[in-house]
Amino acid sequence: MLIRRVNEYQIVFYCYQNRGRVIVSEYWEKIYQVTDALLMGRRDGTFVRIMARVPGNGSIEKNRQELDGFSGLVMTNLEQYPLGAKI
Repeated sequence: MLIRRVNEYQIVFYCYQNRGRVIVSEYWEKIYQVTDALLMGRRDGTFVRIMARVPGNGSIEKNRQELDGFSGLVMTNLEQYPLGAKI
């Protein structure tokens, strides 16, 4: 997602993690949440948001690619933590 406030842009990546799934759709996250609540009695999960500011003279695409690489490292490291852990 690309957001703007006055003349400042930010790139935002977000996803939901629950029971081994990485979900990028809010609708599918709700579907899985209801299904898991009915079948497993669980509704826990984690919301992951990674944001980066785009400098005034920076390229949005270049910054998106850098954030993409960084988010891959973050997601790999998040696998070490239990659901709901604050890090």
